[in-house]
Amino acid sequence: MPRPPENINAEISPREFELLVKDYLMNLGKELNTFTATHDVKIHRVDGEYQIDVFAEFDFLGASFKVLIECKRYKNKVKREVVQLLFDKLRATGSHKGLIFLLRGFKKEQSLLQKSME
Repeated sequence: MPRPPENINAEISPREFELLVKDYLMNLGKELNTFTATHDVKIHRVDGEYQIDVFAEFDFLGASFKVLIECKRYKNKVKREVVQLLFDKLRATGSHKGLIFLLRGFKKEQSLLQKSME
C-alpha cells in the first residue's frame, strides 16, 4: 500500500485532515469496483451513536467489508485510549477493520496494545 504524503501541513484543521485522508483512500480504492469512503458518519446502534471520521465500504472476493477510519492530528503522540476506543467501535458496529491515520506517532505502550489485538 502506498504511504500517505509525509509533508502534510501540521496546522491544517482536524476536518481538513479527515478530508485529506478520505481523498487518499478514495484514490487507493479506485482499483475496486464498489469502494466508497464517506466523511463524518454517524452509526446508530442499540447502545448508542458512534461518530466515525471516515467510513469505507467495499466488496472483494464476494464479501462486503466495512472499515472505520479515525484521523488524529494531535500535537503529541496518541495515547492507547484512542486505539481502545476504535476497537470498541469496531465491535459495536460490526465493522471488519479499523485504521488510524496520524500526524504524530503512538506512545510505546500503544504499540504493545496494538500487537495484542492482531
